[in-house]
Amino acid sequence: MTTAFSSATILICTRDRPESLQRTLKSLESLEIPAGFRAKIRLVDNGSRVPLASWLEEREWPRTDLSVEVVCEPRAGKSSALNRGLRGLDADLVAFTDDDMEFHPRWLTSALERLEEDPAQALQGHIEIRSSIALPTWFTPRCALLFGATLDLPDRAELRGLIGCNSFVPRELIERIGPFREDLGPQGRRLGYSEDMEWSGRLHQTGIPLRFCRQAVNYHLIEADRMRQGFLLRRQFDQSRTETLLDGMLPTGSQRWKDQNLFGEVRGLAGALCKPRKRFQGLDYGLELAARLGRVWGLVQRRLKSLLGTRPEPPREERPLTTSGTTKNP
Repeated sequence: MTTAFSSATILICTRDRPESLQRTLKSLESLEIPAGFRAKIRLVDNGSRVPLASWLEEREWPRTDLSVEVVCEPRAGKSSALNRGLRGLDADLVAFTDDDMEFHPRWLTSALERLEEDPAQALQGHIEIRSSIALPTWFTPRCALLFGATLDLPDRAELRGLIGCNSFVPRELIERIGPFREDLGPQGRRLGYSEDMEWSGRLHQTGIPLRFCRQAVNYHLIEADRMRQGFLLRRQFDQSRTETLLDGMLPTGSQRWKDQNLFGEVRGLAGALCKPRKRFQGLDYGLELAARLGRVWGLVQRRLKSLLGTRPEPPREERPLTTSGTTKNP
């Protein structure tokens, strides 16, 4: 197989999730690597209590054609860890994923085949849900979407943003777009979502094609502690609040969201409360209310920020994001 790329780095940020990471690495043991292609897994230790390098030394990695390296980022926050992982890259392509995923053996190969069509595009792979317990009866497709499931997206669909747990971006494009915003994402300052959509939205805004590749499949592993109604309701509320609060500057923002007004959303919330619950399946009624509440609260915060003359901060990166070259573990 000949490809437009000769090497790839699989980037995984992790913190204190050894059992989940173990399953992820076990799945990557079966990953297909094209002949003559150079691939590497880069693990970013985001301040784990047991240093990841020590944990990894106790386990024998069986592959010589898919090496594993560890770099450290002590500042808490996924965006900080992503920016650390992007510095010093020596690969042509970055495959973004998480520490709670499993992979189809042809995950990487399928993405490389699609990138042959246009090496200057970025790809979103197909994400399915796997749970450590049987899916409860209230778990609907809308619940799956909150965990990143791509469901019925058509192959080659044009997108406005990429989901961070299964995306492929050429290094050249990463250097062009710059770092992740470190006030977004898990551990962000009260804005625990949208770091991937904001970052990839900047790619989209510059005219770079973002497309869906259904053949590049991985599986999001959902533990029992997250397969709870309360967790999903909070997640829906926080995600809607964050997207609403940031939408004034998110390049992925739709005109509908940009035209939002507080009173209109309050009326919409009141209307949702009056809808017969039997029109919804499973948890969908609760998620609808949580999403509308999140949008109302996000608009309130946007109004307060406007009155106070404050705006969400631009990307904060202590050191410039330079992906080329090599790096040593701190």
